[in-house]
Amino acid sequence: MTSKYVLCFKGKTPDGKEEIYPIYESSLRDIDMYTSYKICFSYNDLYRFLPDEVKNFIKENLCDGTNIEDNFFIRKKCKDIRRGRTDLSILYNKDADIVYAKDVDIYSALYEMKLDKDSYYKNDIETKIKRDFFKEVCRILFEKESELSYEIDNNNEKLLTGYSRLESISILPSNFKIIASHVYKNYELKRKFLILLKEYKKNLDDLQNIKTRLVNKLTVENRMKNRKFSIYSVNENMENLLQDEKNYFYKKYPKKRLEDGSKSERICSIGANEDDFIDNYNCDGCVTYLDSEPDDFLGPIKANDPRYRSIN
Repeated sequence: MTSKYVLCFKGKTPDGKEEIYPIYESSLRDIDMYTSYKICFSYNDLYRFLPDEVKNFIKENLCDGTNIEDNFFIRKKCKDIRRGRTDLSILYNKDADIVYAKDVDIYSALYEMKLDKDSYYKNDIETKIKRDFFKEVCRILFEKESELSYEIDNNNEKLLTGYSRLESISILPSNFKIIASHVYKNYELKRKFLILLKEYKKNLDDLQNIKTRLVNKLTVENRMKNRKFSIYSVNENMENLLQDEKNYFYKKYPKKRLEDGSKSERICSIGANEDDFIDNYNCDGCVTYLDSEPDDFLGPIKANDPRYRSIN
């Protein structure tokens, strides 16, 4: 079963209290597809990309909206999202190659990091970067004995290489294929692995002033175009979470609720209290409460209105 994650924003209320606003809940893959879209290059772009109601809520309650800080992050869903501890950074458009990489791309990128048997223990900067990378690979993939450990060890035995596990995953292309296939099956692992791979690949590419890409830019754009992803569903999800957040926020900060309500809230005049929060598009026959004092009461519109019998 795929784990759920939540795109969050951390801000401060006007009176200086820190709050976390859960914006969008879905799989980690879907959240990454949303934040790495072709027009989303930074946290400022992500803020502008959000639906207007979400932007307005952030602006009115969690920051001034003119100087958005890099306070977006992803948190694994838990019973109380504000107490969660598994936080991940946002992948923007420059890392869309991580989001859309396939097993063949992972294999190709690993092959570029390949070490040679004869030069494995050299101390030049390129060899050292590659060796450090594969040490990290061992740490995150073989921390516990697993199916992958068995496959790698079994492959090494068949080839009679005499390599240690670390040496074998640094040198043998057949092990690159095993790793690429294993990592690709689990999006959370793929994401973690490719963030690491791209970081070390960039260190190598920087030596030759090459722009780092795990996947060709045109290929990424084509895969993005053909993705199975619905912005409509995302906005609907955000809308539902926003209503929950408003209920939480205005219950915790009733003074803020009254201040906001006096300006623009539309409150249903039938069967509802004035402090009930009701969205404009969910309320038929509503009246608007404004900052100014209401006009003098002129009596009921119809004679014998049962609500005003005392004055009929």
